[in-house]
Amino acid sequence: MRKPNLFIVGAPKSGTTALTTYLGQHPGVFAPSKKEPHFFGSDLHKKVLYPKTEDAYLSYYQASGDVAYALDSSVTYLASQNAAKEIKAFEPKAKIIIMLRHPVDMLYSWHSQLLFGLFENIEDFGKALAAENQRKSGKNIPKTAYLVENLFYRDMARYPEQVTRYLDEFGPEQVKIILFDDFCRDVGQVWAETLEFLGLEALDSVDLKPVNSNTRWRSQLLQRYLRAFPNNDLARDIILPPLLRWRVERFNTVRTKRPPMSSQLRAELQREYEPQIRALQKLIDRDLTAWLN
Repeated sequence: MRKPNLFIVGAPKSGTTALTTYLGQHPGVFAPSKKEPHFFGSDLHKKVLYPKTEDAYLSYYQASGDVAYALDSSVTYLASQNAAKEIKAFEPKAKIIIMLRHPVDMLYSWHSQLLFGLFENIEDFGKALAAENQRKSGKNIPKTAYLVENLFYRDMARYPEQVTRYLDEFGPEQVKIILFDDFCRDVGQVWAETLEFLGLEALDSVDLKPVNSNTRWRSQLLQRYLRAFPNNDLARDIILPPLLRWRVERFNTVRTKRPPMSSQLRAELQREYEPQIRALQKLIDRDLTAWLN
């Protein structure tokens, strides 16, 4: 069975879903229907949704066929302290893609995504940040939080140490770092550079349209009902057949812009992350002046 040899490891809300979608259209890449297996990262507290054994993990790739790359796109691998070493032991020649967004913007968007997924139950971003220490002690964690570390917001954006782990394990020749700013400004250019990094043929047929814009539910109560029995597909499908559930979820989904973060909270987080932005700037040799303002 084919082993994954291409990993998009994060950060969340930094274009990873879009790039996964684009790569999945390329005949040289197999992207499984389950986008984020979260198999690696033994330091993370994962629940039963994710594969526990290597055989279960590799079953995601049983239909991969003869392609250059089998893709695992799991955004928690970047924040994990163990995932880089585990991926290296699993596939030493793997190619790694890291996508980075301004840490404050990423965290605010990540909170919104967790709310949408019903994995977060604190709607106010500032209060969710304030609850981190409590949650690290095992308190006030929603039952639907299938990966607890997702709620440790500040840890998700410690970019210098996270990037260093992958550079140390794989070396710069096997790691591509993409800035979200570049991805938004010229997706075509970033796409061409990514194909060059992977040694894949450029294709005009790949649709580079925007993916994964901000969404919310019309009714959270309805969505909680639709997500009942998350670990029992049979029970869930008996209660509401998949096609009907998809149509109801689609009706219940609204695409909308997030309200801006409070200026005070943003300024506090900006000051907190300034040393890390400066450290990242030196590490990846990129001008991140725009992130400092």
